[in-house]
Amino acid sequence: LLGPSASLVAFSVITNLYGAKDQNWHWDTVTSHAAYPHDFVPEYTLAIPVQDTTQAMGATGICPGTHKCEWPDFNYDELERYYEENIDGWNHFDDWLEYNLPCPLTAAVNAGDGLLYNADVFHRGNGHTDPNAPERVVAFLTFAGSPKGPEDKRSLPLGTVHTLRWNSWGHTIDDFSTIQEKPWRVWHAFGLFRSKHDSGINSWTLLDDISLIFRSSGERSHAISDDFNAEYFNALVGDVLTYTFIATGVYLVITPFFVLLLLLISMSQDKSTTKTTTEVSKKEKDD
Repeated sequence: LLGPSASLVAFSVITNLYGAKDQNWHWDTVTSHAAYPHDFVPEYTLAIPVQDTTQAMGATGICPGTHKCEWPDFNYDELERYYEENIDGWNHFDDWLEYNLPCPLTAAVNAGDGLLYNADVFHRGNGHTDPNAPERVVAFLTFAGSPKGPEDKRSLPLGTVHTLRWNSWGHTIDDFSTIQEKPWRVWHAFGLFRSKHDSGINSWTLLDDISLIFRSSGERSHAISDDFNAEYFNALVGDVLTYTFIATGVYLVITPFFVLLLLLISMSQDKSTTKTTTEVSKKEKDD
C-alpha cells in the first residue's frame, strides 16, 4: 500500500468519554494521493483501541470506497426529501448531512486489534452513548509513503493531519523494531544522520512538514504549534525585523553618547593625572 519503509507522520491518542457527541464525517486529507497520485504520496492510518470497543462507545465509522471519489455516492435527492419531511433543528440540509451520511460500517474491534484505513476515506468518531461502558481510548498512527529519492517529486498530502511531535519526525515503520538498540534522536527530525534500511529510503522530516505551510493557506505545522502557518510565520518575521530595526536604531543613537562620555571621562582623568604629576614635580623641585 505504501511501499517500503513508510514514514511516521502522525501519532495521537484520542479519548472518548460518555456523553461525547458524533463527529462530522470527514477526510483526513484535503489534496491528496487519491486525486493526484503523481503529486502526493498515499497515507494510511492505523487505529488501535486499548480496550474492547463497541459502537455505543464511539467506535470509528467508515465509508468504504470513498477514497476513490470526490464525494460519497449516495442518492442525495432522496436524502434531502427525508430531511425536509422528518428533520427539524438544523439550519440547512448540508449541515445535517455532514453528520448523518448513511455509512453503516462501524469498526467495533477488540483491544489491541488494528483498523487500517486510507486517510482519504470518509470516516468519523461516533458518540459515546453507553453509561455503563468505560471511556474509549484509541491510539492513531498515520504512515505515509516515503520519498524514493531525489527524483521523486511527490509531496506529503495537504491537510491538517500531521499531528506528530517535532522530535518524532524523521522515522519510518522500520525504526519501531530497532528503537531499543537505536533510540530516536533529535537530529533525526531534521534529516541529519538518518538511518537507511535495506531499501535505502529516507523518511519525511520536520523540515518537510514545515514546508507544507507555504503550499496552502490552510496548512498548519502541528509539530511546532497549532497556530504555526504561513501567515503566523510572516507575522513573526515581521515582528523580528521590526524589533531588530528598533534595537539597531537605539544602538546607533545611544552609542555616540556613550563614546563621548567615555572620552570626557578619559580626558578628565588625564587632566587630573597631569595636574597631580605637575604638583609632585614642583614639590620635589622646592625641596
